[in-house]
Amino acid sequence: MRKLVAPAIGAIASFVLIAASAADAKPKYTDIRVITNEAVTLAEHRQYTEKVKVQASTGADCFGESNPSSDAKYTLTEPNTLGALVDSASNDSDLDPLLITDAFFDDGFGFGVCDMGGLETEGFSYWYSAVNGTGSTTGPDLIPVKNGDANLWYLTTGEEPGFPSELVIEAPARVTANEPFEVTVTRLKADGSQEPAAGVTVSSPPTETNADGEATFMVGPGQATFQAMGGIDDVPSSEVPVCAAVEVSDCPADRGIDIFGSRGDDKIKSAAGPDRIDCGRGDDVVKKAQRSDEVDKSCEKVKRG
Repeated sequence: MRKLVAPAIGAIASFVLIAASAADAKPKYTDIRVITNEAVTLAEHRQYTEKVKVQASTGADCFGESNPSSDAKYTLTEPNTLGALVDSASNDSDLDPLLITDAFFDDGFGFGVCDMGGLETEGFSYWYSAVNGTGSTTGPDLIPVKNGDANLWYLTTGEEPGFPSELVIEAPARVTANEPFEVTVTRLKADGSQEPAAGVTVSSPPTETNADGEATFMVGPGQATFQAMGGIDDVPSSEVPVCAAVEVSDCPADRGIDIFGSRGDDKIKSAAGPDRIDCGRGDDVVKKAQRSDEVDKSCEKVKRG
């Protein structure tokens, strides 16, 4: 995934506090997506997370010279949104560097995220965080990870009049070539409400959604990719591949995802597949793995479904 130089990127970073626990929690998983205001996806995968060490950095200077960060190390003892992001950065080089500031840690506000993948916050832009479509109203490490959560990080332009809304696109994984099919786009608002995303552009070819957030397409044999783009307040949707064939059974029934394990002992569940699974450190088990899954040798035990 290519990198870019961000336009105005803000000094409003997300804050976190360390969650205290007497015992280590079991790993949890969340689906993480990191995307910029120019629709460049830095990361999109499923991440398992547990106890995580956080390194603050003097290079994280998004709060100015009067609010410097140290190079101190911290430990997040419970699976949480910030910890999942830190784990993701260790698995996806497009998030490197991930620069975190502790400028306001002693004041009880926790950490700030200043930079992901070389995109440093400046001006009034910031890294917006949402869980299951709802904008975060507290620090990311105060938000426990529940299995199956969808966690968005979005680099705003700094010109949005309000909080961003997330565009979610739905399309069939496979279709019959040269026959019409529908793509539906929903707008998830920061307050947790949702509505059909009318009048947004889905490509390709560029087609505007109707009042119900729907657009109709027809493609020839092969794979087509669809993404929804809206106004200044809208976060671009994921890029969704659709396989088309004369005999629809020639296409996979489901889309695969990338799955990364935590630093601990994970029990990783294969998704609909075909998935690509890297268990990472620890003594790990993959459950219900499909024959079409690509399972890394870091997974000590694989149970086929």
